[in-house]
Amino acid sequence: MTKKVSIVILSMNQIQFSRLCLANIRRKTEVPYEIVWVDNGSWDGTGEWLAGEKIDTLIRNKANHGFAGGCNQGMNAAKGDYILLLNNDIIVTPGWLEGMLSALESSEKMGIVGPMTNYISGPQKVDEAQGLYTDFSDELDTYAERFRDANRGVVEKSNRLVGFCMLFERSLIDEIGLLDEQFGGCGSFEDDDFCIRAMEAGYELAIAREVFVHHFGHVTLDDPANNLNKQESSRRNSKLFLEKWGQAIVDKYKLTIYAPKAD
Repeated sequence: MTKKVSIVILSMNQIQFSRLCLANIRRKTEVPYEIVWVDNGSWDGTGEWLAGEKIDTLIRNKANHGFAGGCNQGMNAAKGDYILLLNNDIIVTPGWLEGMLSALESSEKMGIVGPMTNYISGPQKVDEAQGLYTDFSDELDTYAERFRDANRGVVEKSNRLVGFCMLFERSLIDEIGLLDEQFGGCGSFEDDDFCIRAMEAGYELAIAREVFVHHFGHVTLDDPANNLNKQESSRRNSKLFLEKWGQAIVDKYKLTIYAPKAD
């Protein structure tokens, strides 16, 4: 029986990015998948647009449930054998999901896999990608193809993956649980926490280095209309993270905990 991936996407306004994200998934994804979309109280027409897009599962919240809360709603509704958490400001490229699945299935110990991208912190960032494509169709796909050819089959172990695009088996959340919703607000550290729980349960994390996707970055957080204070959220959640895990775990996995200082 063919396995299916549940692609869980969260949105809060920014309809133009959501349109790009969905259109590219549909054009460039060849493995079986379903779309589970959670809209966190958008008022820019996103909810109405999604209702007409034949989304497999659409959850329309009247208010913002936060990143962890919204993703958890989506994961609870997912029917696939694999779950992929995806930001709505991502443009995928041909072969993206096949490459990530291949990395995830490369070892029985593999727990979570992420791709490479142009805009992120840590080892998933490709610095030289900036300026090498100027549109998000043919040029991006051509760049991603060259990138894949140069890194084909390379699976790089990591102690941290960012939650903009992460893939894991559904059975993982049965074992370690969903995202921790105490890391509320506009989201930060819930992905670090999820990764640590996976590693503490004996799983490995890895980057599928052959997969490149475009990430606009912070489009929801930076929209003043959404009234989200990302600096305050980072400060609050970094404190909660350290209270939960302690410095010993941070040192064990060689993590860098960054939070902006108070004004």
